[in-house]
Amino acid sequence: MLNGQASLFVDHQSLNQHEVDRGAGQGTGLDGSWKEKQRGQILLSRESEVSIVGTVGSIDLVDALSVPHSRHGMAGGAAAMTLLGSWSLSLEGRSAVLPSSAQRLLVLLALEGRRQRRSYLAGMLWPEVSDDKALARLRSTLWRVRRLAPGILEVDEQTVALVNVHLDVDDLVAVARQLADRSVDPGALTEAFKLLVEAHELLLGWYDDWVLEQRERLTNLRIYALEGLVEELVMWRRYGEALDAALAAVRLDPFRESTHRAVVRVHLAEGNPASASRAVERYRKMLLAEFGTDELTPHMLELIGSKAV
Repeated sequence: MLNGQASLFVDHQSLNQHEVDRGAGQGTGLDGSWKEKQRGQILLSRESEVSIVGTVGSIDLVDALSVPHSRHGMAGGAAAMTLLGSWSLSLEGRSAVLPSSAQRLLVLLALEGRRQRRSYLAGMLWPEVSDDKALARLRSTLWRVRRLAPGILEVDEQTVALVNVHLDVDDLVAVARQLADRSVDPGALTEAFKLLVEAHELLLGWYDDWVLEQRERLTNLRIYALEGLVEELVMWRRYGEALDAALAAVRLDPFRESTHRAVVRVHLAEGNPASASRAVERYRKMLLAEFGTDELTPHMLELIGSKAV
């Protein structure tokens, strides 16, 4: 959780994976139907999947997905999707070009859980049309993804799964969990600092409601992580990096008092009470201009050691 707790649950599934006999005149079966296509047969095979999903705060993101590779699958680690900043997909080191509908499908799977029911995906991606039309659009999109980016989707008659794809957002979540659990190795603080301070916003230029919701959740997670990073860096007397991390948190949410307390805490730890006072005054002026009040919470007043600043 964002308050320092983290949980794991393991979802064991045994799902049918469909492969298509591509002999002469046989259909593709991309809609996952059990029916025979005209002059074609759908061949079935069973594979077992174990997915481990990590929960940090309000965000559910997949930490690991172990799926046996089908003979059409891509080797693990060969695909990477960028969600922080501008979207991109790399396949074996080469950039993949996908239409917008395919990008949105992959992103939805990445953010909402890597295996989802077809009906859920269709409803989320095309809420303005009927269920039948939405499912038809999903089938068309699945065909495009499997043609342009083979090996990253597993499809059956009920579900679609994103497999064998590394997500940059997973790295951010992993570091945030370590900071929440206070389990960061001191030697890894520099990498955590770089990741958290320099990370871009989730999916710049995307305005789907479900993207905006996940962006807000990830921003909150990142703020909590930055505040935890400040504490770790102060403990190791790395005040310059601690101040940069605190200011990065302020930029993410300028009106959040806890981020300003992080700035004040660094100044006080470094023995600069005047700098701490100036930081408090800047925050109070910001509050007054925006909300018509400069009242501080008891937490800030306790930190600066005064009840009438």
